[in-house]
Amino acid sequence: MKPSTSTVGVIAELAATVDLLRRGAAVYRALSPTAPLDLVVLFDGKLCGVEVRTGRETCNGEQVTFSRLHQGADMIAVWARNDRIRYLALTESGASLISAISNSAETADYGVPLTEYSVLKRGAKPGPRMPCGWCRQPLTAREMRGHFAKCPKKPKEQTK
Repeated sequence: MKPSTSTVGVIAELAATVDLLRRGAAVYRALSPTAPLDLVVLFDGKLCGVEVRTGRETCNGEQVTFSRLHQGADMIAVWARNDRIRYLALTESGASLISAISNSAETADYGVPLTEYSVLKRGAKPGPRMPCGWCRQPLTAREMRGHFAKCPKKPKEQTK
């Protein structure tokens, strides 16, 4: 049986927690499922808010994709299903924590800092694009109605 989305999220948070604990950090988990941060990490006197995301790693392992960036976190921990954790700094505080964690003695056996990433927008990929009949601008079905109302090449209405 496939685990639910919330179960996968908890697994990701626990995997990130274990990774950070192995590196010597003190990790505090949020009890509320609606908390703005998943983890708060203390390492070498540096305090950092962490958002944990599940993601996918490319076949060469150089790039990770994940959805949604949250405001307020200092860094993102991305858990790929191959049990590898990647870290992405969003602030200077997050960058200094990643640098400190990367230089810790335990780093060799556990994940690596995230150096290159891409972000997937939430939801389905945009559908096929069709050109506007007046200006030829390519539009998705969702964009069509709004564009037709304000198209600069829209013909003027004739009055009788």
